[in-house]
Amino acid sequence: MEAVEYRSVIKFLYLKGQNSTEIDQEMVQVYAEKCPNYSMVTHWVRKFKSGFLSVVDEHHEGRPSSEVTEKNVSTVETLIMQDRRITVKQLAFKTKISIGSVETILHDHLNLNKVSARWLPRLMTTDQKQERVNCCKHLLRQEANDALFFRRIVTMDETWIYQFDPEPKSASMQWRRPSSPPPKKAKVTQSSGKVMLSCFWDCDGIIMTNYMEKGKTVTGEYYSGLQKRLRSELARNRREKLRSGVLLLHDNAPAHRARQTVETAERCGFKILPYPPYSPELALSDFCLKKSIKGRRFEDITDAITAVEAWFQAQSDTFYSQGLLKRPFWPRGKVLGGSGSINGMAVVRGFKHDYDRWAKYTGDNTWDYAHVLNYFKKIEDMRIPELRDSKHHAKGGPLRVEYQSSSPLSYKMVEASEAMGYPASNDYNTGSTQGGIFRTQNNRADGKRLSASKAYIYPAMSRPNLHVAVNAHVQKVVIKDKQAVGVEIIKDGRKRVIGSKKEVILSAGSIGSAHILLLSGVGPQKQLKNLNIPVVANLPVGENLQDHIFFDMVASIEEPLSWRFSDYFTWWTMLRYQLFGTGIFNTPYVLENLGFKCIEPEALKKQWPDLELHILNLVLQSAVTRGFKLSEEMIAELSYRDASEYGFTCMPSLLRPESRGNITLVSTDPFDYPRISANYLDRQHDLDILVKGVDECKRLMTSKPMQAIGAKFLDTVPLKACKHHQFDSREYWACAIRQRALTIYHPVGTCKMGPQGDSTAVVDSKLRVQGVSGLRVVDASIMPWITSGNTHVPSIMIGEKAADMILGRPAPKPLEF
Repeated sequence: MEAVEYRSVIKFLYLKGQNSTEIDQEMVQVYAEKCPNYSMVTHWVRKFKSGFLSVVDEHHEGRPSSEVTEKNVSTVETLIMQDRRITVKQLAFKTKISIGSVETILHDHLNLNKVSARWLPRLMTTDQKQERVNCCKHLLRQEANDALFFRRIVTMDETWIYQFDPEPKSASMQWRRPSSPPPKKAKVTQSSGKVMLSCFWDCDGIIMTNYMEKGKTVTGEYYSGLQKRLRSELARNRREKLRSGVLLLHDNAPAHRARQTVETAERCGFKILPYPPYSPELALSDFCLKKSIKGRRFEDITDAITAVEAWFQAQSDTFYSQGLLKRPFWPRGKVLGGSGSINGMAVVRGFKHDYDRWAKYTGDNTWDYAHVLNYFKKIEDMRIPELRDSKHHAKGGPLRVEYQSSSPLSYKMVEASEAMGYPASNDYNTGSTQGGIFRTQNNRADGKRLSASKAYIYPAMSRPNLHVAVNAHVQKVVIKDKQAVGVEIIKDGRKRVIGSKKEVILSAGSIGSAHILLLSGVGPQKQLKNLNIPVVANLPVGENLQDHIFFDMVASIEEPLSWRFSDYFTWWTMLRYQLFGTGIFNTPYVLENLGFKCIEPEALKKQWPDLELHILNLVLQSAVTRGFKLSEEMIAELSYRDASEYGFTCMPSLLRPESRGNITLVSTDPFDYPRISANYLDRQHDLDILVKGVDECKRLMTSKPMQAIGAKFLDTVPLKACKHHQFDSREYWACAIRQRALTIYHPVGTCKMGPQGDSTAVVDSKLRVQGVSGLRVVDASIMPWITSGNTHVPSIMIGEKAADMILGRPAPKPLEF
């Protein structure tokens, strides 16, 4: 009877003229914890508005206990035969059975899967195929005899940019059995509004773009003019390429074969490479570009051109040199505890000036180091004997901090630190440091990972006010009248809405939180409108993306003091860990030492390191690099490392990058990954710091303690892509870093915290989303600037501080340190 009572109250207040929000507020005052959720209130208000004034549910016949009957199987099959593009939802509606039952019928009884149409390419003749083989062999011979062949190439491609494409290929998906051929589909007619893009690019990026004026056609004269412009651009930005000789690669379109084109190329000093016959429908030169604008509707051609140029600018230099194989690999932890459940477990708070900068920028001094130190200490249960009683640390918190099982080499690293001139110190988590090499502090318990879920969620699982939904995918935050009232999720194949009486707290990480907000209508207005998402708040969600990147360098040693790669695969290693909790499995990613260095004068003055050394006491062999998604060619180039048994890997890491990336939506489908443009090394400053980091690793390898154990730098074989530079020169290492720099998986900043009214900020200093009531973001995405070190513990600190803000507790007093 409670339900009828609630509905009667809702009806009474509705007839008095109150809206859903006002009704909900009054009912919360009366019923408190027993109050129905906001979704129920809005549901019944809508029913009353539609003219249905009864407070009793309408009578329904209900569904049979088992919907998977022969009759329903036959009905579903008949509907599919009539329309192979019919959706699961449409089938459920027409048959009046559940979505789950429809899916069971489709997959288990009819053995059907929905597959996309396949384009039909134009077939090549036998002569064309042979000509293609001969041409490719000729180009391969040129590459083998010319060390600069790859770098000399300038590629030109022409493609139409459309104002909109009315039907993406995915719309052609049909239900088919595995034995059936996929459906065929003619290409759809695109919009009449279009412009021809001519793009010239090389392994270092875009050189020049040109959009053909309306009414013109691509002729020999037009293309000759583009070649002259290209030479001018090369003279300004690629002088070295002009000196070594430009190899121009374009297809066999008539304008490209015209006499005027060939003569202009000769005058410009370009050599035109032979282009093999191909099927135009399979040309992939513009594949990534087209995917980025596929399905988007632009107001006009100028808007489309702006989107294309933005995409070009968002790609890092390495995107052009190594293509899709070099796209950043960003795994995220879709598990309780988030990415902290798959990380390296290093405890690094960052430094005083990281947080003081946040406080100054936001105008909220409770974010300075003296204040947030309270939370770092609250988190911590320090188990390292020499640090337990330090004023910088604390005991009894949920996250245990201890040393790992260490190889003898980890102690030699500390000796090397002093030999390199760094002051003796055993603690980098003091708020400041001049630098040095330290043993790594880890958050773990008795040799096992101690994630945030184990530390915080599992101990609270029995609480009556905590409900954890696993295998649930958040689609969006439900926002009504600028008020967050719940979240929409997909669980067990069904869409559900979970209502909120007070606040929605979004803690999906720097990728997930930005993705969810964008899908919820909170983000850049132009981006949302292009995808027909109603704009709730025009905020720079997804901008300000920052990440730490590193470059790996390997040294071998003569003494058996490090771990070996083969140690991972012995029975003794497994037995040792199971029985005693020791050995290489007790050493997270063999990250036994961390080093810090102040490179720039300002950093040294403030004792605020801008370079970190991640030191793995093991030779990073070529097979391991496959996990970082390096190309097979690059892995093969590093195979010389595999001959060394003992050694270490020094990874200089950029702590405060100036480059900024962004996250944008690919589509409105919540299961589509967002587009991530990291823009690594977009600023020269970032490259300069890493090059100096290479020098610091070499200084470590040549220190007296390392030389005493026979340390020898192994990476003396020049990379093929950089062999045009003198080995060991600054230019060589800059090239090598561009080729092989990798993420440390520390993305932050996409929901930037800032002062009220700051147009670059998404949340205020209380982590409330600007312009939306009842919604906060609590994770690393709120960082205005990335912290100078691993980001796991700072993220937990943000969570602890947010808990106090949500509960309305006053900020703790600043601590001395």
